[in-house]
Formats: sequence, structure tokens, C-alpha cells
Amino acid sequence: MNIKSILLVFFIFNSSNIFAQINFGLKTDIGVNDFIVIQTDQSRTLNVTKKQKEEIQYPYSYIVKYDLGVFLNTHLLHRVDIELNTLFTRKGSGINYYDDGSGFIINNYKEDYIYLEIPLFLKWNFTNYFSSDIGISNNILLYNFPSNYIFMTTKNKYNLGIYTGMNIRFIENIFFNISYHLDLNPVGSNKFSSTYFYNHSVAIGLKYNIFSIKRNS
Repeated sequence: MNIKSILLVFFIFNSSNIFAQINFGLKTDIGVNDFIVIQTDQSRTLNVTKKQKEEIQYPYSYIVKYDLGVFLNTHLLHRVDIELNTLFTRKGSGINYYDDGSGFIINNYKEDYIYLEIPLFLKWNFTNYFSSDIGISNNILLYNFPSNYIFMTTKNKYNLGIYTGMNIRFIENIFFNISYHLDLNPVGSNKFSSTYFYNHSVAIGLKYNIFSIKRNS
């Protein structure tokens, strides 16, 4: 699903709801992000010396992840809303130790990215104060902070992710949010070790509904 498809789905659902109320607001959150690592060629599993055991016990470490952007929300069905976000997001992972099997070793290194993310959610409203959501996001890599290593031999400009979360209203027009994100395709790979890297993150944040427009036609 590309960006045009996500936007098209949102506006089709919105236009089909004659009495839709459209809500517009700001969204921000902060959390932690790191890599889920999948190595497809187990024959390249790395040999570990005793001195390296403590270093590679947890080879990937979290970095601070944050989002800032806007959202559009409209009613779809009984208790169900549809929501579109546009977010600037920082993601990546710390790398405490890495050996690609060919003698290339990295210590204390960080992969750091800025993405434009466009998630599309379905939101189930249990009450006026509590809701849960699930959706899919189209992510565009805008910037990769420079480093001294070529850690990934291939990096993907676009990828898809799954989002799920919960929202709690604690002040009028202000919502507390907790969310989880998992990439469906890798942010990049290392061909020497047949290794693929997927972002996943947990975050908490706030949503502020700035204004609402109710259509009566």
C-alpha cells in the first residue's frame, strides 16, 4: 500500500459518511526503538570468543524514538473511527557489537534515521474516554545520519509497518496515547551475513484535537 492508496482510502471513507465530523490536531510521542534481526543463512553464524560474550549478549540497544506531526480523524461506523496521521519520526538502533563473518567488526555504533510516516488507523471507541487502534503505515526514509561504517550494504527508501495502540482522554481535546510499531519489511540488510534489520518501537505520547468540522450535506 503506497501513500496515494492510503490517502484514497481515507477520503473515500470520509466522503461516504454524509454527516461526518472531521477532527484535526497535533500528535507527538517519545519512546524507544531498536532492530529485530533475522539471519537467513545460519551457516554464517558467528564464532564468539570468551572476551566477546558479554559484549554480544545484547548486541543491539535502544535509541530514543520520537514523532511529531498532525492527524485527521472522522467517524466511520458505530464506535469506529478512521484516522490518518502524517509524522516526522526518528528511528534506529544502537549496535554494541557486530561481526558480519568476514572479519568486519563494529563496536559502539549507531544507526540513526529520520522518516516521514503516514499511518492509517481504524479506531474502536469503547467509551468516550478510551479507545484502541490498529493500522498500517507507509514510511519514507528522509535522512540517514552519516557514520564511519557501512553497516548495511542495502537500505530501503520505503517500507511498511503495523501500528497498534490505546488512547485515553484525560482532558477535553487532549488524549494520552501508548503505541507499538513493527516493520513488515526490513529497513536494510547486510549481504555478507544474510542479515535483515527491522525497526520496532514502543512509545507514549499526546494528541491534541485543535478543531472539528461537522458536515451536514
